[in-house]
Amino acid sequence: MEISRDKFCSFIRKWQTMIEVNSDVKTKDGFFLRIFLVAFSRKRKNQTKKSSYIKTSQIRTIRRKMVEIIIREGTTCNLKDLIPKLISEKLVDEIGFHGSKIFPLRNVVIKKIKVLEKPFEVKMNGI
Repeated sequence: MEISRDKFCSFIRKWQTMIEVNSDVKTKDGFFLRIFLVAFSRKRKNQTKKSSYIKTSQIRTIRRKMVEIIIREGTTCNLKDLIPKLISEKLVDEIGFHGSKIFPLRNVVIKKIKVLEKPFEVKMNGI
């Protein structure tokens, strides 16, 4: 699963910060996934300053929170239950909500999901 290049490029603008994070998750049924997330800063209400850059310490805190939520959600369910969460963007909304407490975010998006390793039973059955 991957977001298209033109959709991703439409999110990128000047005068903002882009936060990228990737996280390795092992699901309950044995799939090993690498999930890539991207978030962008936005201006606060009534902000007159042109730029909306995030401090490095705030970026680290937001990244830590993003990884924590991804790992918590990914390890507690199997792949069959995780895919609907990712498609319906419930996970992205939760990450955006908790990240916006630190700094206002917009366009929190799952950029890509890679399957790094399949469980042993799936390899043997040829699925």
